[in-house]
Amino acid sequence: MTLDQLLIDTLKHAVQAPFYQERWGERWRSVRTIDQLSRLPLIDKATASKHQARLIVGARPAGLGVVSSGTTRGEQYTDPLNVPRTAAELQASARAAAIAPDEAGWTLSVVSVHHGLPKRLEGRNELMLPWLHDANALAMLETTLRHPQPDGRRVTAMVIGSGPIKVFTSYLADRAVDPRSFGVELIGTFSYRLSSTWTHLVEQRFGARVFDNYSLSEFPTPFTTCAACGWLHAGQPPMLVELLALDADRPAKRGAAGRLVFTSLAPFVTTMPLIRYDTHDVAIAGPLCRATGQLGLKVLGRRRHGLELDGAFVCNAVDVRDVLEALPEVEKTLHPMTRLGHVKSVDLGPPRWTIAAHEGRAVLRFEVRFDPDLYRARARELEHHVATTLCALDPLTRRFAGKKRQRLVVEAARAGTLVALTERYD
Repeated sequence: MTLDQLLIDTLKHAVQAPFYQERWGERWRSVRTIDQLSRLPLIDKATASKHQARLIVGARPAGLGVVSSGTTRGEQYTDPLNVPRTAAELQASARAAAIAPDEAGWTLSVVSVHHGLPKRLEGRNELMLPWLHDANALAMLETTLRHPQPDGRRVTAMVIGSGPIKVFTSYLADRAVDPRSFGVELIGTFSYRLSSTWTHLVEQRFGARVFDNYSLSEFPTPFTTCAACGWLHAGQPPMLVELLALDADRPAKRGAAGRLVFTSLAPFVTTMPLIRYDTHDVAIAGPLCRATGQLGLKVLGRRRHGLELDGAFVCNAVDVRDVLEALPEVEKTLHPMTRLGHVKSVDLGPPRWTIAAHEGRAVLRFEVRFDPDLYRARARELEHHVATTLCALDPLTRRFAGKKRQRLVVEAARAGTLVALTERYD
């Protein structure tokens, strides 16, 4: 079945939800192809959270399903979005993803408890463990990886949040445990992107390949890093992806940053269809992958965590964090697991930085672990390094900064003087 036909079937089903009945009227009938999807209005998490009961088709199934809070939790929205998942939806998604039993070993999925623990699919060699800021979470992880399961097989792959894998790596180092002894070969991360510094560190200590997953709790489809081209590709089940301009509801120009807008498709999502869902995440499109033929994406983080200046999206959170986490002199927010005494490292939390516009300039400030007024030479060296490295990583910031001298201003600040953009740990 073509994507156009899946879309038609999805709209016929979704319009049974009271929210879409009222909002669309008869407009949905004119949408027969993916190119015509823009005739329907956008929604976002704030709207979905407010009207979630009216977004459900039919009776709500028992249980909460997946609680979507993600990187917006505690920052913008007050009501979590509870996305139901039925057994039929899970099975349809699993069939689309062609999930087959892996006789080599088990996959360990570590799920933050505030998202809810999804049902385990029969026949899928997956173990579920909860993650919370407690010593028991660390002990359960180590015990599960250290020993074979009752059938004699060990865990050979792990899917875990970028925050928990940093904490777990530090925990093992504190106790002089060699993670290579576990035999884990693949580690997939989700939540915020694991920086290149931490990716290298985890790969080195575990002897495993680490790959990034970009996903939203609201949708069953992950984006994973392609080994051939290094860009993110959408997986299965299929969904529709739009990249819209930052300043208008039209497609983003080639090479420009845009807002990611997703549409779920039936039969993979039927209970709470999300049609033209503006994620408020920003991405840039890459080239077509020679190996897969898919369009690549690089996710640049939350829209409000970067700056929109002169039509450009500069100092995105992903690349800024990548640069700052590589520098031991940069102050980090103390992680709850460190504050509680479960791990020793003070480098697990996010780096402390802010970005603001001032007289047409982008001003990036970051905290350091020394007095920048006393050690001015070292502060200037770090400022120069951050500016040049960020421009090397981010072509959008590089083009913006290159238009005029001092368009990008980078300043080292004393520890404890900034209100950090986010304190995201999961």
